[in-house]
Order: sequence, then C-alpha cells, then structure tokens
Amino acid sequence: IRHEGALPLVVKADIASTSATYFGVDAVKDTYVELAGRTTVNNYFAPFGDVRISGDLTCQSLYLYINKALLRSTRLTVRNRGSVTVTNQDPGVTGTKYMQNDVPFYIERGGSMTFTGGVVYWKGANPVHEVLGLIDLQAPLGLNAATLTLLGSGRVNVASVNTYAGSTASQVIIGDGLHLCPASWETEGAAGLAVPLVVDTSATLLATNDWAYGVAEGVTPVTAAADRALRIVSPLAILTVDTEDPDRGGVAHTVTFADPVIGNGRLVKKGAGTLVLDSSENAIANGVEVCGGALRVSKAQTFSSLVVKNAELDLVAGEVVHVSREADLAAATLSIQGLREGSSWQTVLTVDPDAKVTGLPQVLSGIKVRWVGNALQAKPVAGLMLLFR
Repeated sequence: IRHEGALPLVVKADIASTSATYFGVDAVKDTYVELAGRTTVNNYFAPFGDVRISGDLTCQSLYLYINKALLRSTRLTVRNRGSVTVTNQDPGVTGTKYMQNDVPFYIERGGSMTFTGGVVYWKGANPVHEVLGLIDLQAPLGLNAATLTLLGSGRVNVASVNTYAGSTASQVIIGDGLHLCPASWETEGAAGLAVPLVVDTSATLLATNDWAYGVAEGVTPVTAAADRALRIVSPLAILTVDTEDPDRGGVAHTVTFADPVIGNGRLVKKGAGTLVLDSSENAIANGVEVCGGALRVSKAQTFSSLVVKNAELDLVAGEVVHVSREADLAAATLSIQGLREGSSWQTVLTVDPDAKVTGLPQVLSGIKVRWVGNALQAKPVAGLMLLFR
C-alpha cells in the first residue's frame, strides 16, 4: 500500500498478504495510513512513514527501519484497541528476522504488541519507544549492540532475556512510570553477556512470579558486576519493586537482586513478598525504603538511608549493615538469620555518629535487641527456641 496526499488513508477492509518477502505500507510526506481491519502477513510487515494500527495485525516479523533511499523515517502507532501480534521474530530462521531498532513505536493506552514465537531480536539504532498500553514479550528478548528505551506508564511483560555469541553489550532503559514484569532477568546465552536495566525518572518492577536479576546458573559472565548492575541514574529517579502479584489477587513473590543496584536515585519496596539484596556492591545514593513485605539483606553493605515502614527487615548474623545518613526502624520487625542460641550480643547494624536514628525495631520471638552507641546489637533469649528460615 502506497499513499501520498494531504488526507490520511484509512483501510477498513481485511487484508491477507501471501508475499514471499514482505508486505509494505508506505505513507508519503505529511499524511498517514491506518489499518483498521484484520491484516495478516505471512512474512515481514514493513511500514514506512506514519503508519497506524487500529485493527488487528498478525505477521511473522516486524521490520522497522528508516528508508534512507527516500530520506523518510517511520513511526508505528498501535492505537486504542489495536493489536500487533508477531509470531516468529527469530534471526535463526533466515538470519535476518530481526527488529531493526531504528524506528520509534507508540503503543496507545488500550493498544497491545505481542511476540509469541522465536526471539524478539533487536539491533540497530536506539530510538525512544513510548508505551502507554501493553507489550507482551512471550518470546525471549534478544539484543545485539542495542539500547532499548521504553518510556511511558504502560506495562511490558518479558519472558526472558537472551544474548548471542559475538554480540556486544546492550542495555534496556525504562522510565516515566513504566511497569516492567519480567519472568526472569538473568544473564544467559552463549555470549554470557549481561543486559543491564537502567531506570530513568521512575519505574516499577512488578512480580508475577519469583525471579532473579543476575547471572543464570551454569553461565560464566564476561562482564564485571558493576557493568551488570541495575542503575538508577537520576537523583530524582525511583525504582519501585512490588512483590505482590497484581494478576493473582496479591500472591506474594520473591525478587532477588544477585547483581548490585547502584546510582543516584532511590529504591522502594512495596507489597507482600520479599526483596533480596544479595550483593555487597549495592550503592544507592538516596537510600532504601521498605513499605511492605520484607527486605532481606544477605551481605554486609552500606546504605545512605534505610527506612522500614510496617515491614520486615531480615538480616544475617555476621554480615553487618551500615547506614550513613538515616535509619528509621521504629515501624520495623527485625529477624536475624544465623543467630545461634547461647551466643552473646552481636552487632547487626551500625550508623554514622551524626546519622538520624529513629526507634528500636520489634523483634521476632526469641531475640532481643539494643542500641549501644552507634551499633544495633542482637542476641537470642536464653531458653527460647529460635526459628530459622
């Protein structure tokens, strides 16, 4: 379809393409083409110019790139109630079925883009995509020397993240209130390369299952922990981790950050369930706030601030946590793993001499705590059986 003129073209008819190569939609100059019916493409769908989907598009592969010969860019919009379903976005089939990441797409509220087969393989330039609706990556997300930027208040589901032998470092940037729901975000694949997450402004990680951010079992990473880290870049940026499943009535899940969280922003934990910080290299400039469920800190580390509001703080005996600016534990319930019956007072948390300290945390049965100077100490109560997780 090629359209050139001042008025837009809206195609309401159903279209079925049997082309052995691709089906192109070409909107020339200051106009757009809108597909409002049911469009089925048995190979590539290749739009040029301003192309909008308000009906249902099904194709094997999206090929989004700038038509440099015509010096014209492309913008793909999935409108309210529109849908795009990609069934076989896999470079392994022909070697070329990739998402050429030169072109921004815009998913309106109520619109959706779904990938059901192959690998969602992105490469090329790095435009900013706006997501107010839904992107559902049921197939693995694969990047090759690409920065995938997803901004907007919509939701993105990710089945898994993959890399390829010979590929180079990539990253995913999320922000503007985006809700990202990974089933997994572990370094895997032949290259052993990480695909780190970067938070710009604000974003929420929604847990719809137990998952980990880190290195998959059996994979030898080729990037250092600092390069694999989840980064919160701006001092005003907030990463919220919600471990209470929104799709199944609030089922509690566990999210584990095996690789570090670093940056200038703030980390907030919400909802029933547990967030595990399993790296000693966390460096979160604006601190950590726990507003529900539990935060489990399994390694010695330093926080600028630690605020626990009506939630549980799980520490490990022998792994001392240090807080440099503010420790608000008045509404915290403290549990300590590895605290042996009969042991003497042990320091579990320390603060800077000039830090603001609020409250003594409640403790689980069998433990008592005290502040001694700048140290929070704990010991088991004699004669009581301690419960270990």
